[in-house]
Amino acid sequence: SGEGSDRRWLWGSASAAILGAMVKEVMVTAPVVIFLFDAVLVSGSFSRPLRERRGYYAALGVVWLVIASLMVSSASRNNTVGFNMPFQWWQYALTQPWAIFKYLKLTFWPTGFNIDYRDYLQKNLFYIVPSLLAVLAALYYGAVKTLRKEPSGLLFAWFFLILAPTSTFVPILPTIEEHRIYLPLASVTLAVAVSLYMASKRVFGEGKSGKTAFMASVAALSLALCGATWARNQVFSSQISLWKDAVEKMPENPLSRQNYGGALLMKGRYQEALEQYRLSENNLRKDEIFLNMGVCYNHLGERDLERQYLEKSLSINPKNVLANVYMGNLLQENGFNAEAEAHYKTAIALDPYEPLSKMEYGVLLAARGDTGPARELLEKSIELDPYNANAYYNLGNVYMKLGLVKEAV
Repeated sequence: SGEGSDRRWLWGSASAAILGAMVKEVMVTAPVVIFLFDAVLVSGSFSRPLRERRGYYAALGVVWLVIASLMVSSASRNNTVGFNMPFQWWQYALTQPWAIFKYLKLTFWPTGFNIDYRDYLQKNLFYIVPSLLAVLAALYYGAVKTLRKEPSGLLFAWFFLILAPTSTFVPILPTIEEHRIYLPLASVTLAVAVSLYMASKRVFGEGKSGKTAFMASVAALSLALCGATWARNQVFSSQISLWKDAVEKMPENPLSRQNYGGALLMKGRYQEALEQYRLSENNLRKDEIFLNMGVCYNHLGERDLERQYLEKSLSINPKNVLANVYMGNLLQENGFNAEAEAHYKTAIALDPYEPLSKMEYGVLLAARGDTGPARELLEKSIELDPYNANAYYNLGNVYMKLGLVKEAV
């Protein structure tokens, strides 16, 4: 029964790896990590695992087929992964060693996080050269120790193999993302725990005092890290504080400024939002910037400027759904109902699941007496967004026109 149990565990792990490959590309390195674990800690040989568990490793190879098929069939990452970035692959590669040490620094002391680096590249040789040499030395040490089948080498292999898909030479946007460390962090955590235990045992011995010292050091470290994490988490207390923090740390990042502007817009701080949008106009999504500026001017009552920026947005991207909706609102407000209707229809055709376009078109139809179609659009809008009070109010007005007083109330 022991052999049968072992077999079930093997096939269970292979199934888990294949399922993981369907949701996370980093699983591409899982077969290699498992093989090294087997060779170093279980079999004690690099040939024995493949000889004795040939079927198991063939099953693990399905991970690569799954990831390859998903990459071929999906175009969702065409703009964020590959060699068509506005920078060279070697610039990305030279940035990654510095990024790895930043990740490790944040692991040991969680302050100085940044939610968005976008296309940041480290260009200072004072940072690039030492970090690159340190990574190469760590890779060499890990490779030697792994080939000698020493467990410490496995920790290095584990760390670098899991980081490899995102932190080598294939450019990815954003160029740096601090959450890339969360899976490799397991090896770092294990190394720190073992080091603390061995140090306490060497200093205090193997008796009760040694265990007490070990637990005390872990508790003190955990308490300090909890405090630093709590302080960092205050930045996440609101969208405004989060994106303000990102802008302060990287003011040249237009996407952070756009998101900061969006947070200010949601809170009705329109002039401040406009300032952030003006400073982010070199963003690739200029149509979104101009749309949001138009919305700000709408709330400020600046109709000429609102129209100017909505027209800019639509000239760049006529398929911008919300730009069509807001242009329709502006035209309807000025009595150009036919032109407004065309924009609403365009918005609905582009995105049938956008509730705002249906609500605004329903309001237009209700105003001209087409209560039947207006009712249908408003009910659909509420179905898509049941928290929009304006949609309920306008639907109530339509119900009253149809004599459905009970439904209106």
